Amino acid sequence: MERKIIKIVLNEEYQGMTSGWPTRYIGIIRELVKYNSLYLFAPGNTDTLKKVFPNSWVCESTSNQSRFTKGGLLDFLASLVKPNPEKINRSDYAYFDEFKELLEHDDNSYDVSLYFAMSGYIIYGMKDQTKNIICDFCDSRNRATKSKLKHKYLTITKKISYLLDIAYINSLKRKLMSPKILGLAITREDVEEIERSFKGNMLVISNGIEQINDLTDEYLKASYQSKHYLFIGGLNFEPNIYAVKALTENIWPSVNQENKSLILNIVGRNPVESVRTSVENSPNTVLNSNVESTTPYYERAKFFVVPIYFGAGMKNKVLEALAAGTPVIMTTEAAKGIKFEHGKHGFIADSDDEFVKRIHEIEESMDLNSYIMMSEFCVELAKGYSWEQACRPLVRHISNIKSSSDGEKISKSL
Repeated sequence: MERKIIKIVLNEEYQGMTSGWPTRYIGIIRELVKYNSLYLFAPGNTDTLKKVFPNSWVCESTSNQSRFTKGGLLDFLASLVKPNPEKINRSDYAYFDEFKELLEHDDNSYDVSLYFAMSGYIIYGMKDQTKNIICDFCDSRNRATKSKLKHKYLTITKKISYLLDIAYINSLKRKLMSPKILGLAITREDVEEIERSFKGNMLVISNGIEQINDLTDEYLKASYQSKHYLFIGGLNFEPNIYAVKALTENIWPSVNQENKSLILNIVGRNPVESVRTSVENSPNTVLNSNVESTTPYYERAKFFVVPIYFGAGMKNKVLEALAAGTPVIMTTEAAKGIKFEHGKHGFIADSDDEFVKRIHEIEESMDLNSYIMMSEFCVELAKGYSWEQACRPLVRHISNIKSSSDGEKISKSL
């Protein structure tokens, strides 16, 4: 296989595996570096990225992070008609002036440019002259937002805000994303939503998992006897905040009425104040924030619970639970993109009451042999979600591209 020269552009400073997003782009890059020569561009401090990819060229650190200023109503309406890449009407889009300048002055030739996130391409890639450009949309922001419109906690003001957000994202895709770009997304559902406004070709590149547990009899017996149930996720991320709200205000108080010995562990980074308050007021509920490793929590949990009712993409936390041999109780939305079978790998529950019902049934009637079989099925399922398998369509696509770069034009040394 001919090694291609690929420019990789991240949309954020890499600070480690702090959420599902860096887990995704690092997983994809690790597969691409096996077969290609990579030149990695990332804003902010790049020291950590250099340690992860010591044999690839990584740009020097840059500074001067800024955020776009969200304008008033007239500015917003104007941006719907003609979005301006120099003035994105979103306060959550961050950019680095020095990094942008670095990219604009890069005159080297590449076979492929790969931008992570639509914002990464719009902010940094609009002037890229590389013949083959790929953009990883990750999940569909609009699919996630549309699912929120059905949520019972939604206010009228929030609903209007979500509808305007959907319209603006569609405008960005139609007006600023060239149809010559190859788009990537996590699930088929994400692709279908993205294709409503983006006219380029798409590839499904699912998320993956790296570590699979070896299940010993002792491990399985201890898990079965455990009184711990578990939720893991970034605790400043809206779908997870609502999941914690459902667990602490509805599900766990009802579970606790029947079984006061069960413990709910909530694990995650950067919990917002509402999460802390909800946990404090919930019986037998423990908050474990900013932990070094989530592995011990998976290993001592009997079941992983995921009451996420809206979102998009594929849930890394579910893959990690399956890989640990921890059966899962989750919503249909949380299971998207995973070949999860109700009753085989855990249970589907699409309401708070169903979660309560499933937990009662597990505690009252699930025997050890049934639990062991379910755990073993979970690990077998997880084995089908390696990063190597997930990235195979992308690796194949890049290998079929005719090399167009002139090696002498690459001034950076690997």
